[in-house]
Amino acid sequence: MSRTIILIGFIALSLLANITLAQISDDNTSQEKLQELCSRYKFLWSDADPSVFYYCFTNKAAVQLKCRAGYYMCKREGEAFHPCDCKFDGSLDEEEDSSRASGEFPSEGCEKGDPFLKYNAKHRFGGVESSADTVGACQLECLQEEDCIGVDWDAKNKQCFVLPKTAERYALSEKEGVSHYMRTFCTASDTVTPKSLQDPDTLQSLGGGGNQFSNDYPSNDYNNQNVNDPRFGKQAISFTTASTPAAAASATCTTATVPDSGCPFAIQKYAGMAHPFGVNITSATENQDENACKTWCISRPYCQGVDWDSSLSTCYYFQEIQPALLVTSTNVNHYRRTVCGRPLQCWSQSGSATIQTNVAVTSIDTPQVQCNGVCFLRQTVSATNPTVERGCLAVATGGSSPALGCSIDTTNLLTATCYCDTDRCNGLSLSAMSSQILYLPLDGDLTDHSGFNRFAVPSNGYNQPTFSCLDRAQNCSALFTGGECIEVRQMTQTVWGPVDASGNVTPQLSLAVTFKRLPDGSTVEEGIFGNSNTATVAPSWAFIGRTNENIIRAGIDSTTAPTGLNDFMRGVAAANAWHSAVLTYDGRDLLALDLPLTRFYIDAVRQSGNEQADMGEVQIRAQPVTVGCVQGLNFTGFIDEVRIFNSVLQTNDIEAINIMRDANFN
Repeated sequence: MSRTIILIGFIALSLLANITLAQISDDNTSQEKLQELCSRYKFLWSDADPSVFYYCFTNKAAVQLKCRAGYYMCKREGEAFHPCDCKFDGSLDEEEDSSRASGEFPSEGCEKGDPFLKYNAKHRFGGVESSADTVGACQLECLQEEDCIGVDWDAKNKQCFVLPKTAERYALSEKEGVSHYMRTFCTASDTVTPKSLQDPDTLQSLGGGGNQFSNDYPSNDYNNQNVNDPRFGKQAISFTTASTPAAAASATCTTATVPDSGCPFAIQKYAGMAHPFGVNITSATENQDENACKTWCISRPYCQGVDWDSSLSTCYYFQEIQPALLVTSTNVNHYRRTVCGRPLQCWSQSGSATIQTNVAVTSIDTPQVQCNGVCFLRQTVSATNPTVERGCLAVATGGSSPALGCSIDTTNLLTATCYCDTDRCNGLSLSAMSSQILYLPLDGDLTDHSGFNRFAVPSNGYNQPTFSCLDRAQNCSALFTGGECIEVRQMTQTVWGPVDASGNVTPQLSLAVTFKRLPDGSTVEEGIFGNSNTATVAPSWAFIGRTNENIIRAGIDSTTAPTGLNDFMRGVAAANAWHSAVLTYDGRDLLALDLPLTRFYIDAVRQSGNEQADMGEVQIRAQPVTVGCVQGLNFTGFIDEVRIFNSVLQTNDIEAINIMRDANFN
């Protein structure tokens, strides 16, 4: 199949060694003839249209390219050859639209014979920022550099980062809004050839000077054969050039030591461990030391790991790894490719705890730091100088992260530290973080990140929601379409509020959820968040979408003077938009003055309602906490960032929850 790339400048492929050129007198060339020509020449073009040419990957594969408007292929006598180096004198009918020049190169990898393989929402550390302002120009710059292994393109900010070979040591990491283009080095069997070509006329060799075609890929003496792995006494997996795309020759010529400590690096070492069924990739010229063995693997996307046997000076590679098969081995080190998650964004600030802006983060301009680890909040109590600090605690790959949640420092009983593992999660106050008893980020799973491990499961008769990282409040969200509901069964018959050593309950509770209701034309209410999965059992607290899709209601049902769930009936939350909703309750009869307090906030704005209707403890239900359905009312839309606190959130914490949304930082 023929594929065309519109270039915005010439490709400086002359950096490749031993270039041999051929000019064909007709641009209609048979597939067989093209394959024959590619066995001898690197570049092919026709006088009929010298702006179009073939670049031969190997002796049986080619991709069709096109020079930018106004330039064409030629060979100047006595001068070094550069593709597309000749310029028309003005007689050319330039029909090329400049908008085409910014187009993306075909990026489906070796399967389609493309020069790049695209990874959405991924990037790699180690890139060098370029002045290229289009994705095409960014990719072209990579093709012009022999050392380039790919590019990262930030479409929103129109930023290009060219990745030199030294960046191979880093693993791909998640990054929203950025596309990673890995440069491909395809063998003949992995690359399609153009079809429907006719017989050529004559062939003339230009500038060859007796040079023979030089394949730009390493020799693979170990290919096309079955290789025994003597460490396990079994025949190893066989592989051939056809199933294994080669990488650039320079991939095995590095002298720099490859880091092997795991994320953010591309490979992690397991000392004294070995994996069976490896393929011997050591030859007379390749992979004769441990560093070359690691380099070979990180240069090839299909390699999942390698073993280096120092007693045999042999490297074994694996396309698939089963951790359960690892065994101890005195002379072998096992290396495995790492898959790194997206670094966290943590608030980074320190100062006096007497300043309200330090107690909780309420400004989006507060400094942030990228974190390969967990975010933390640390507060020290002092009569003269109480302090608060926020930042990142780095955790090495394979290392142990501290337990999520809050604890007192055993070496300083006046210091408390809280750890959390989602973006900007350390913006809450110490009071809020230490009282958080449930936190479901819904970032692709139903796990609890509060530290209490109260995970959610699909409710009986319902499906699990699907997850979206495109439409979300933070990172990812859960999509409910009326047939999905999840519940936290560990919170059935929960006492709502902190309980002291004598069993006395302080009736304090805060509930928070972020949601986006989709206008589905429903004529019934829709349950967002509550504590009932049964149509005949009313919850003791809930967030419910009204039949008017732009309104939600919320309420608490207490043990003293209960009023049902109609405390706040007209919370304004426009459909098809993200909103944070927080309900706080303090049921104490302060100073015996009948002054309990219930408040409801949408997007940190206080809503009107019956703020002093309920009093006493929140009623207990033999029902789980539910998300996506309440009392048989099913929700249609996205839900994210579900939290429950055994305390009354103050306004600065409510603002902190509201500003955590990704949209504030894109």
